[in-house]
Amino acid sequence: FTSIYIFNLRGNGRVSGDFCKKEGDVIFKAVSGSCGGSRVPVVIIFLVKNPAIQTERAQIYYHTIADYLDIKEKIKIISEFKTILNNSLNFKKLESDKYGDWFNKRTPVFESFIPIYIKNNPDKLYKSFFSICVQGVCTTRDAWVYNFSQKVLSSNIQKTIKYYQEELSHIILGNRQKPICDDTKGSWSRELLFKLLNRQFITVNPNAYCISNYRPFTKQYNYYDSDLINRKRIFNRLFPAANHGNLLICVGLNEYFPCISDSICDLHYNGYTHCFPLYYYENHNNSTEYVRKDVITDYILEESIKRYGEDITKIDIFYYVYGYLHNPLYLLEFANELKKELPRIQLVDNREEFFKYSNLGRALADLHLNYETVDPYNGVIVTGMDSNDLKIKNMKFTYKGRMDSITYNNKITISNIPLDAYEYKISGKSAIEWIMDRYKVSKHTKSGIINNPNDWCEEHNNPRYILDLLLSIINVSVKTVRLIKDTSF
Repeated sequence: FTSIYIFNLRGNGRVSGDFCKKEGDVIFKAVSGSCGGSRVPVVIIFLVKNPAIQTERAQIYYHTIADYLDIKEKIKIISEFKTILNNSLNFKKLESDKYGDWFNKRTPVFESFIPIYIKNNPDKLYKSFFSICVQGVCTTRDAWVYNFSQKVLSSNIQKTIKYYQEELSHIILGNRQKPICDDTKGSWSRELLFKLLNRQFITVNPNAYCISNYRPFTKQYNYYDSDLINRKRIFNRLFPAANHGNLLICVGLNEYFPCISDSICDLHYNGYTHCFPLYYYENHNNSTEYVRKDVITDYILEESIKRYGEDITKIDIFYYVYGYLHNPLYLLEFANELKKELPRIQLVDNREEFFKYSNLGRALADLHLNYETVDPYNGVIVTGMDSNDLKIKNMKFTYKGRMDSITYNNKITISNIPLDAYEYKISGKSAIEWIMDRYKVSKHTKSGIINNPNDWCEEHNNPRYILDLLLSIINVSVKTVRLIKDTSF
């Protein structure tokens, strides 16, 4: 082709928060019986072959519509333009750079910074901040291996493994060559089918149950076993036993914002999650003794000592990274880069500035790790507590277009919420909205599995847990915003 014209109608439904709102309505709405219509961006593409033009590469022209448009507005735009020949379309000619970027291009400054991690590093010199990067756990069957209730999770695991064993018996006996798929009994993946067709037995592992970070400020029970987890990663080397603690800086690519965790994380914990641990553990000869190893590299320690003094430690550097990744100027200037690759950051000029970031990182980490124990924000008003009805179904904002009041359930309302709390966002959604979104009773369509956050309260003998969590997160959000604003970048 000699020319390619791209007319972008947006509508990406696979992002969240304000990113999703900017994309506007989907073009192809749901029909009866379907689930939401198209979720991917929709474009109209014109491919032109002009024999009079001799060129090795097509010229690419691009036009996109505005943010926040609904479907009627999008259809109206198409109707008014009528044709690609309409001069008012104002197509922009695109050229790719050395990275292969066509838009949202990266800057040379970012490349001059030190990588947080170097992939596929053959020389093992690790001229980076971290020597290990671990992606979040990928299950391919979240409904079966996650739940707010340990009892429900255990029942689901026993049910699906029994189903697997029954299908395996039929394969071994030659009754059939492939399993009968029943979504109410289990979820098949390529890896699990491979085990089945290779006649591998699987059994329930009673030691595989753990608490993990499923989404921001949302813990769930997880069955962390390679038989049912598609990709376990190496979290068993980061958390080999209950008494072996660790911290992870978690970076979500595509929808960037850093989080910190002290437990196993899901792949979509805060975007497309990549975890950078403080430590890993080695076990020699299958003994019960583990040796703790640093993940912060010797290279970055030596460089830091040269700049800031002999007393700099790897823990100082770990918190420096967490603080630096919250710098709003850095996030704004390198927004395009952070959506496409792992962070690169600089070592600042002097000791005072280094500890400005390191101390900020420590304060934020303390706040984000211990969020459950943070006091409610002073000034928030809770009404309806005399009902003693603390169970939730689906939290929502009390008034349309206002965010200062949340209806917790039919009895309880939380009002006078400071609006600056909503400035603390993770993957395009405020921390408060993450709580509202995740702490609701849900039913998985295919399996029929119920995931009820009230079960967490019951099993932990704390009926106030979700209410207190929401009140704490309001204060965590306010404190996070103020800590960042009070730091002079």
